[in-house]
Amino acid sequence: MKRAAHEQLLEAGGMYLLTVYLPRPGLPQVARAIVPASLFDELLRGRWYDVGGSRSESEVAKLGWSHVIDPEFVDPEAPVGGRL
Repeated sequence: MKRAAHEQLLEAGGMYLLTVYLPRPGLPQVARAIVPASLFDELLRGRWYDVGGSRSESEVAKLGWSHVIDPEFVDPEAPVGGRL
């Protein structure tokens, strides 16, 4: 996640749509979550780090999906149906 993009979404009061999918043809989705950027901001605290080189961003963060969606409720045999 790029910090500048996150800050823009945060300032706009935006939301993230997170999707867990299986890495196979068609990429079936097995879980989804809509998370306010303000809550995501709390989850990203302490996870930002500087990147070097010729990249367009200077700070990024990583957060595994299991920090937002409880893996216990994800069933790979039951794809999420429909569209958002």
